[in-house]
Amino acid sequence: SLRTIQRVERYGNASNDTLLGLCSVFEVNTADILACDSDITLEGAQINKNENVSFFSLTIAMFIGVIIGSLITWMIVSVI
Repeated sequence: SLRTIQRVERYGNASNDTLLGLCSVFEVNTADILACDSDITLEGAQINKNENVSFFSLTIAMFIGVIIGSLITWMIVSVI
């Protein structure tokens, strides 16, 4: 049923009957559908790496913004 498919997509786990039904519909083996622990670990490592890069980029952008804002403020104040 649609609800079962949504539950599998959301939580990532399914009963054996659901797994066999999905394999039958898509005409694949159960080994092709099941994720290995190493696959999950690699995906998690990639997500953590992307988060570190995003945080670093945001920190650099904020630092540059503070410097540019300070320079503009200093230029305006020194003219007055």
